[in-house]
Amino acid sequence: MNKKVFSGLLISFLIILSANAQTGQEIFKANCSACHTIGGGKLVGPDLKGITELRQQDWLVRFIKSSMTVINSGDEEAVRIFNEFAKLPMPDQNLTEAQIVEVINYIKSESGSAAAAPIAQAEEKFTLEQVEAGVKYFNGEKTFTSKGPACNSCHSISDKRVYVGGNLAKDLSLTYKNMGAAGIKAILKSPPFPAMTEAYKNHSLTDDEVNSLTAFIVHAGKSPSAPVYGFFGPQFGMYGLLLFVLLNLLIVFYLSKGKKDSVNKEIFKRQLKTH
Repeated sequence: MNKKVFSGLLISFLIILSANAQTGQEIFKANCSACHTIGGGKLVGPDLKGITELRQQDWLVRFIKSSMTVINSGDEEAVRIFNEFAKLPMPDQNLTEAQIVEVINYIKSESGSAAAAPIAQAEEKFTLEQVEAGVKYFNGEKTFTSKGPACNSCHSISDKRVYVGGNLAKDLSLTYKNMGAAGIKAILKSPPFPAMTEAYKNHSLTDDEVNSLTAFIVHAGKSPSAPVYGFFGPQFGMYGLLLFVLLNLLIVFYLSKGKKDSVNKEIFKRQLKTH
């Protein structure tokens, strides 16, 4: 192989390697920002500002790689965090140790002083129009722009405006209480959970859809009410009883059109006429 060819291949390899390499900031944004901030306050999980001053790097690597493995080992700090954040498990991260270290270094560089106070997040205001649109998106009455599945195919929520929800994923009734509007919005924008990630792969929600769903989930969390069609309520029983009555009337009607006497009686009558 001549030098020119070798040099060309080497440059191409370096370009590809550079394109595929991710910085700690990029990895954090893609995998962590849905649930965590660095100095912005709590979302789904804790604010990570100054975490590198509180925990050893090897502990952070293990926890980021598989939090439930550390929790199930009985680690007291891991268990405390798990309980503090409503026992919501952090999904296992499909990252190499080198990538995790990149993330840790990025958190450290962004943390500055560990004693600095977190940024207060103002409660976002939503309109009634957004809430109503969120109900329709949740029920599937209104289709997402990217044709993603309706929320109630997997989730349920305590709100009288929704249809029967699915049981494949978590009930969302306490979501607002546990993570606030910012946490809800972060998850909808960048789903961190494997099943949700797969369901909305190539079906990302628009900003308007995220805001509408967040508005509805927040409203439902503040004013929970039993779903009108949930748990096979009064409507289901009423329609079932009506169908039962109709079926019985049809049976009686068709029976009345049939033979009223037995076949044996007809035979007996014919025999009498021959005598």
